Amino acid sequence: MSKESFKNLIESEINKSTNELFKKLESYRIDVLEVIPPPEIAWEIKDDSSEEFNILGTHGNFSLVKGKAKSKKSFFINMAIAAAVGRGLLQNKLRSPLKDTLSNVLYFDTEQSKYHVQNAVKRICRQIDVDIPTNLDTYGLRKASPSERLKLVEYSIENTPNLGFVVIDGIRDLITSINDEAESTNMASKLLEWTERYNIHIVVILHENPGSDKARGHIGTELTNKAETVITVQIDKYDDDVSIVSAGFCRNKSFKPF
Repeated sequence: MSKESFKNLIESEINKSTNELFKKLESYRIDVLEVIPPPEIAWEIKDDSSEEFNILGTHGNFSLVKGKAKSKKSFFINMAIAAAVGRGLLQNKLRSPLKDTLSNVLYFDTEQSKYHVQNAVKRICRQIDVDIPTNLDTYGLRKASPSERLKLVEYSIENTPNLGFVVIDGIRDLITSINDEAESTNMASKLLEWTERYNIHIVVILHENPGSDKARGHIGTELTNKAETVITVQIDKYDDDVSIVSAGFCRNKSFKPF
């Protein structure tokens, strides 16, 4: 190949790359005149004093539920799943007004044994008085490696029709280190990508640091910064059998602790 041909080839590749970047950039442009409807509500909470509902999460975003170990985070999440599966008002508190086209729910648990995950699903069934929910798929990923868990979650999200609501109980277990900046950034980016591409809402659960109310590690910082809502679950200091659910951060109107 002559020098001139080689030069033309390089210039052609540069122009091709530049054009692709331009097209991609244009696809991200925000047009102030475009009519963009507000995102659909994925789950919400009732305000007892006003009887109104405050938004906890919308399609195209994710929520973070955090708390100390054994603070009953999973129990609260089971309530959220029950509301999403039953699509009714649960315990006069939580509601998930999912449309028929967004009615399927995925539930991933990375920590508990198969026996305890099944117990959690049975509790969900009792809460909505359904023997076998047809719009809920549950997976216990305890035996899988972090990289396998990530691939399995992504595959399920990509291949579940009419998906609207996803719960990942143990987001920390989809990466190898909670303090790895690259892994943490990639995980947060994955959540943003999945929620927007598939128009779903994802709820993720993460432990807090011992002696602090901050979510653990660099992954906790990343998720806190990018979550639509951050919810804290903590044991009542006056009664170990009771947990308090409160709003840590909300892009929408905050809710009162309960």
